[in-house]
Order: sequence, then C-alpha cells, then structure tokens
Amino acid sequence: MMSKQGMHRETGKLIYGVEYLQQRFDDVLRTHVGQVVCARGFGAQVMDEVDRNTDPRWFMRLYMLIAKAVTHADNGLEDFALSYIRIVDATVSSVTVECVGEFEGDNTVTLGATL
Repeated sequence: MMSKQGMHRETGKLIYGVEYLQQRFDDVLRTHVGQVVCARGFGAQVMDEVDRNTDPRWFMRLYMLIAKAVTHADNGLEDFALSYIRIVDATVSSVTVECVGEFEGDNTVTLGATL
C-alpha cells in the first residue's frame, strides 16, 4: 500500500508516511463533525468534551469518541488500525491523548494530540 501524502499545514511542504498520518489524526480530532462543508461526516465530537467536568463517565465518553473518530470511514484514517487509547493528561482546559496502532499494516506507531 502506498502512503498517502499531503501538504504540511505550516510549511506547505510535501509530507507523507507517519508525519502525514499525525497531521491527519490531529485534524480529525480538532474538527467538529459537520464543520467541513463538502465533507459533513469528517471530524469528531471530542472538542465538545474538553471543558467538561472529569469523572469516570467522561473518560469513557472520551475514549468512545476518539475511537469512533479514528475508525470512521469519512475521516480517512483507514491506513491506521487502532490498538488502544491512553489519556496522558486531563486539565481544566486541555486533554492530551495518545493512540497506538498499526500504520499501513506493519508499523506500530503512537499518535498524540493535545486538545
């Protein structure tokens, strides 16, 4: 399988492989579902949870929303097979998460995002 490629959001340079996967992962988690006009299914509902009180139900909901976003076909992360999610840090105003899985079927990678 050939790696997807795209443009780095800050430099405009061509990126591919794990670097592009990380950028796509970050884009998915930071974009609210319905926000992209021509791709209404793209995104996640994760940002809705960032400012809420944390309790065991909140953590479970966050895990569920991240897993749903990573595996949803409209988000274009089909080259990443999610193995597990870890919430690294949760504060009043941000959440840091890591997702571990296989990239393109054979490389184990860790994707991170602070939301």
